[in-house]
Amino acid sequence: MPRKGVDSRLRISCTLVARTPLHVGGIGPSVDTDLALAVNGAGGFYVPGTSLTGALRGWLLAGADDQRRKEVKRVWGWQEKNEGHASYVFVEDAPVSPPAGKSIVLSEIREGVGIDRFSGAAANRIKYDRAILPRGTRIHFQMDVELAGSREEQDRARALTHEVLEALAHGRIRLGAGKSRGLGRLAEVKDLRICEQGLKAKAALLKTLDGTGEDKQLGDLKGPASECAGSRLTVEIDWRPRGPLMVKAERDGFAVDMLPLVSAVDDHLTFVLPGSSIKGALRSQAERIVRTLLSDVIEDVRIVEGKQDFIDQIAVNVGRAQNGDTSASLIGWLFGVAGSAGPQKEDGESEGEEKAEGNGDEVPADRSPLPGFSAVTIDDCYSSPETRFSEAAWSAVEQAKDEEELREALNAANLGNAQQAFHVAIDRWLGGAAEGMLYTVLEPHGVNWEPISMTIDLARLPDEQTQRLAVMLCLLTLRDFASGRIPLGFGANRGMGAIEVTGIRVGAADHPTPAWAEQLTQIGFTSGRLSVPDELRHDLNRSWQEWIKQETAEARQ
Repeated sequence: MPRKGVDSRLRISCTLVARTPLHVGGIGPSVDTDLALAVNGAGGFYVPGTSLTGALRGWLLAGADDQRRKEVKRVWGWQEKNEGHASYVFVEDAPVSPPAGKSIVLSEIREGVGIDRFSGAAANRIKYDRAILPRGTRIHFQMDVELAGSREEQDRARALTHEVLEALAHGRIRLGAGKSRGLGRLAEVKDLRICEQGLKAKAALLKTLDGTGEDKQLGDLKGPASECAGSRLTVEIDWRPRGPLMVKAERDGFAVDMLPLVSAVDDHLTFVLPGSSIKGALRSQAERIVRTLLSDVIEDVRIVEGKQDFIDQIAVNVGRAQNGDTSASLIGWLFGVAGSAGPQKEDGESEGEEKAEGNGDEVPADRSPLPGFSAVTIDDCYSSPETRFSEAAWSAVEQAKDEEELREALNAANLGNAQQAFHVAIDRWLGGAAEGMLYTVLEPHGVNWEPISMTIDLARLPDEQTQRLAVMLCLLTLRDFASGRIPLGFGANRGMGAIEVTGIRVGAADHPTPAWAEQLTQIGFTSGRLSVPDELRHDLNRSWQEWIKQETAEARQ
């Protein structure tokens, strides 16, 4: 079905700056990594227009009611059997440029590994790595929105465009893969230019052909768009390490066997805790809580021979895994489940523990979300600005050949608080050092870190009951985190990774929070403990206990 006549168009251009690293997957094998980046015909990194379009459309449809869906589909296009029309929105492929202070775009390699929940070691055959573009990478964004139909319909199209640009400017829309593991968050929008170009009147059309038009401000687009029903909770955690803390890098040094992971921030390097590492630690504790309370209900998979065994092990399935059934793995709803073919189309990719939510064209009749993409998102956490060093300084640390050169390189990089620790395995029969089992670790001490940033997307959960249970499980996990029961990073069983939480702040983002959850923003942190309003605590405790009784009773039938 052809589209209606177009009166004018909005031509929008800006530069998006990445707050956290970005991964948009490409096609074809790579000798350097399992998951390579998208590369255009000129050999440069870029973000495909399809990926951008899917992210923008998906954000507009998150938690949308029928009225809002109709508005979005009218502007962004739709297709059902032999009906529909093409989109009025055109998003160009977006080339990327390096962060400020750099002349070329250099990718980084991040490792991922699954942890066996029973042995505590790396799970068999569950390891991969992916290439990422570093924090500060700039994405050159261009979008055209054609305005057609009645004046009211055109105003609503402008309003939806305003929502998208506002969401991009405030980092609410993430791009690419690994979004719930710290990747793809945007920091700001720079050099925004909005130009409305006429396509009917002769004078306006001549300006359009000349590449000019009527310049607009972002506020000029704001109008009567329908409200999105979705809501998100934000959690900011202030913390500090009690001792050495690091995530092990893939590369080894000459004088040191194990180095801490570093990542680029603008034109410097700094220590980093990937969001995947933090999320994995919190997920493991959440699984432990559910397994403890429902030990008679959950059937555990103890032997991991391959990917499917590992998926079954971390699923923590409770009851029937059916859509809309809150017993369909609370862990899966909250932290995500492994990608698999399903009734929804994917805008993103399906890998690891994530599956992108569909593009909104194929959804259940009741419009409820499906298990898949995680409701919890945790950003990469970087060390504070005073702990930053140049690439040359870090290269000298990596290439130091002995202890003396290593100490000189560390002092030159202003890393005098990092020390080389020696570890050796003890032969259980002789009581001496085991042959070939000596290794060293470069341990950072006294490093200050940025707050841990976590988001809970309530729109990803199917109903109010599941939302209450998910919030309760998050609070129990945060309680344990604040109590120092959840170490972070490498060597957690060897005296490393202990942390101290100094503050927790809960807020609401995007859209109005459900009435029952409004009290969540009143959660405080005093004397090392979470402070929850009495009414909310009693309400969540009641829902939690009823759920446990229900699951236990069903298991005994």
